[in-house]
Amino acid sequence: MMRAGTSMLMQMLERGGLEVAVEEVKKADEYNPNGYYEHQRIMRVNRQAPVSYSHSFLEELEGKCIKVYAGYLRLLSTESFLYKIVFVERDLEEIWLSRRKINKQRFGNDETTFFAVQRREKMKRVVEAVKKWDAEHDNIKILYVNYKDIINAPLEQARNIKAFLQHDLDEEKMAAAVDPKLYREKANKVFLKTDRSPLAVAELIDKYAKGKVHCEIGIGEGHNLNAVSHAQKKFGIEMSRYGIQRCKELYPHLQVIQGNYLNLCQRYKFDVCFMWIVYPFCKHIVDAIFKHNENAIVLMGLNYYYHLPDGNEKKNMYINAYPKQAEADKWNQYIDEHLAELTTKQFQHKIEQIEDDNGEIFSVAVIQKKT
Repeated sequence: MMRAGTSMLMQMLERGGLEVAVEEVKKADEYNPNGYYEHQRIMRVNRQAPVSYSHSFLEELEGKCIKVYAGYLRLLSTESFLYKIVFVERDLEEIWLSRRKINKQRFGNDETTFFAVQRREKMKRVVEAVKKWDAEHDNIKILYVNYKDIINAPLEQARNIKAFLQHDLDEEKMAAAVDPKLYREKANKVFLKTDRSPLAVAELIDKYAKGKVHCEIGIGEGHNLNAVSHAQKKFGIEMSRYGIQRCKELYPHLQVIQGNYLNLCQRYKFDVCFMWIVYPFCKHIVDAIFKHNENAIVLMGLNYYYHLPDGNEKKNMYINAYPKQAEADKWNQYIDEHLAELTTKQFQHKIEQIEDDNGEIFSVAVIQKKT
């Protein structure tokens, strides 16, 4: 992946004694002071309609080493060639932080550190596609190496790479190419970088959905729906094509319906429902649920800053992750007004707080008819 340590790996291989094929697209800079080691023929790809690399171009590369980003690997012809690929993997949060820093300084892109699950899942799909491609072809051999392992033990990793490639490489020179000072973007868990509810919420759902029909509206990638285990029956409703496709890839056993719940609410019945959808849309869905089934139990995911006071640094970070027109700074107010409105309609609620594995707090309003 881009910003995973590919340039460092190319430097190791070159210093070790391999002939590298490079036609630089970008010049060395503060982010890659030793160069990017890219090749123009590899990089000039129409991402909308990618075309495989020509057979003649690959023949020119025989016996050489070339840098190919993960998303382009499947454009290599699998006929007539044997590929040995050293694939460097890095924490996706670190990759994202590094890309964000470059984009901000190069293009003035002031994007926040909000690392959305959908973005993370799309990055994961690229790596998954490579591993599937690898498994389907006998003439492709891949050694997966970890970026941190190279930083922490460069000589050991150089030996592993040498053994895999079966070339007489200079291990000491390979290890010397690794500069730990260039490891600058380190993933941290101070703030949760996600737009989805944590998996820990599945335990709360199970408490209310045990032995009942459960529905999740807005399944995203399907992680929470899959984790619910005590429901008599469960299904999901998802509007985005991406969510549907990703859920089918990860959890093909789940029942998922594509569409907008507001158009489907009279057709699909359930006893318990969970949703984690940005608040303005969430209100209409909750109201529609109770209109058609006032005895339902609704678990409405609020947000990661519902419990935080005004002016809190973390709260401001989350609010700023959304476009200004979303009015995220007013969501807590809107939520409280909605809950008060439901109270006047004889619905009761309580706020349950979930702590996820990062130590972040996630709030859920459990709403049901007063008993």
